[in-house]
Amino acid sequence: MATEIAKKPFLKIALDEAERQTAVTMLQEHNLPAADLDDDKLLYILFDGDKAVGTAGLEVFDDFALLRSVSVLNEAQGKGYGRIINEEIEKSVKESGIGWLYLLTTTAKDFFDR
Repeated sequence: MATEIAKKPFLKIALDEAERQTAVTMLQEHNLPAADLDDDKLLYILFDGDKAVGTAGLEVFDDFALLRSVSVLNEAQGKGYGRIINEEIEKSVKESGIGWLYLLTTTAKDFFDR
């Protein structure tokens, strides 16, 4: 009997130019700000298998960070990907010793209230 191993979605920092462009494209498709994204801002991509399904940005300052532009592909919404992105970012921020994580949103208040 063959055993199938299910891979769980994973969040990774977009390191090379192709990954960064994937993240930027996803942000633009959701009408989220991308014009000011330079190399100082961390971009993350959530993969489910080989498919990019979500993205987020993190702007790190001294002892605080700004979570920006969390997005999930329209066809992938409602499957918990946004929660995974948020939890993994929060975990990474805590492990980095950052004391405060801020979020500014005009479109996703209900999601982040949960």
